[in-house]
Amino acid sequence: MFYAAALFAARDTTKNPYGEPTALVASAPYTFTRNPMYVGLATVLLGFAAFFGSPVILLAPIVFVFVIDRALIPHEETTLERLFGQRYLDYKARVHRWL
Repeated sequence: MFYAAALFAARDTTKNPYGEPTALVASAPYTFTRNPMYVGLATVLLGFAAFFGSPVILLAPIVFVFVIDRALIPHEETTLERLFGQRYLDYKARVHRWL
């Protein structure tokens, strides 16, 4: 997740989901998932739930993935399609949203 964020910084594009990206980052780990930062955060939340052995904490990664998948990612995808057109659509067809 930190490496994925560093790629954004290296290409001088925003990590803000509501920002205007200036580059389409499609190199690893973005060749395995279109959202490695979100996958990383969900994994960390799942790790906390496993570490504490708490069914209540297990709700955190479930809610996180649901909200991100339904509310945030569609907005990001619309923005990327508007800005990068066919190049983004080709990438989207090649790489899964999650894993």
